Amino acid sequence: MKAIRLPVLLLLTLAVVATGCDSRALLGAALGGEGDAAAPPQPPAVVTATPVAQPPVVVTATPPGGVIVVTATPSGDATVNTAQLNLRSGPSQQFRVVTVLNLGDPLTVIGRSSYSNSAWFKVLTATRVEGWVAGWLVDLNIDISTVPVVATPVPPATSTPIPTPTPAGPQVNFWVDSDRIPPSTCTTIHWRTASIRELYFEGLGVTGNEDRTICPPATHTYVLRVVKLDGSVEERAITVYIGNDPSVNFRADRTQIGPSECTTIRWDVEGVQAVYFEGMGTVGHSTAYVCPGATKTYTLKVQRTDGGMQEYYVTIQVDSAYGP
Repeated sequence: MKAIRLPVLLLLTLAVVATGCDSRALLGAALGGEGDAAAPPQPPAVVTATPVAQPPVVVTATPPGGVIVVTATPSGDATVNTAQLNLRSGPSQQFRVVTVLNLGDPLTVIGRSSYSNSAWFKVLTATRVEGWVAGWLVDLNIDISTVPVVATPVPPATSTPIPTPTPAGPQVNFWVDSDRIPPSTCTTIHWRTASIRELYFEGLGVTGNEDRTICPPATHTYVLRVVKLDGSVEERAITVYIGNDPSVNFRADRTQIGPSECTTIRWDVEGVQAVYFEGMGTVGHSTAYVCPGATKTYTLKVQRTDGGMQEYYVTIQVDSAYGP
């Protein structure tokens, strides 16, 4: 029996080497359980899977309709309202230009030169450059009463005499005591002028300073025609209303500006069928921001309730003497 088992063992050994089987299991089976005791069963290997990190889900809320509404807020205490504006080292044209600002540039206001509406403002630009600008050439986004009056620098000394300024153009004041009177009554119209060549009231030559009693039978617009020293013409107009005729208030914030400046024209009209500014239909209470570049007369036309038409005028005088 031993002689038979020896060749069998040899064959089994070769099989183990060739197949890589468990030698102890094969030998144990061949020997009928002889040899080393069977190894205790091994617990199964436990493999723990590591989850792969997933990117977080980002949820973007979209307003109803998919439209995002952005409400604009002022970007500074004030913004430049003219094409270009000199930022100066002091509050007048005698001071040097620090830099040139552009339309819409935001400014931080840190002071003003006086309580006047024509005050100069001390400002900081968006790049923290400090200087002074003419107050009437910026739009304030804050209450002017919150801006303190600050000390102003002394104008720089000059080695050359300052030339005597030429007249800034005609000086014309034209007003009436009451622009609405009952039928068959009178009121007084006035004018005061200076630096002009000729003056005409209702087409007739008059002196530069007068007070006239007027008794219009119906609503009437009175015109004062001014011939300036350079020969150009400017007209001022006042309408006196009778009884229940339409109420029209047509005016401008500034009637004398520099070539690069702008101003606002305003009107308040009641008791009419229609209103037209420069030929375009408009509402009874509105404004227009104008930058004429040269002296220009603007027209407001109203259609009365009886169908008749009336015209009203505002002249904006443009003169380099009024520039910043």
